[in-house]
Amino acid sequence: MELGAGRRAWPEKVIWTNFPSPLHLAPDEEIEAYCRAEGIPLVGKLPYDTVFTEAMVQGQPVTSYRPDGPMSRALVDVWRRVKESLYAGSG
Repeated sequence: MELGAGRRAWPEKVIWTNFPSPLHLAPDEEIEAYCRAEGIPLVGKLPYDTVFTEAMVQGQPVTSYRPDGPMSRALVDVWRRVKESLYAGSG
């Protein structure tokens, strides 16, 4: 599904997924500009890292497999921002 169609179908959702190069849906700059223009919060970027596949093969979450790695730190940071966003409106 194209992003615009997804946003129209589910306007309350704030999740954006992109894939590592060369499978990008669009260049990072274009995605970030689109998000800004549409008011979609960008909560972070996940670096390309083969540790994701390594952890999957071992049957472990990335954050357990290599807790201090760049991917784990990015995932923890993104999750922290998502939680902050969710709880900000629950006060």
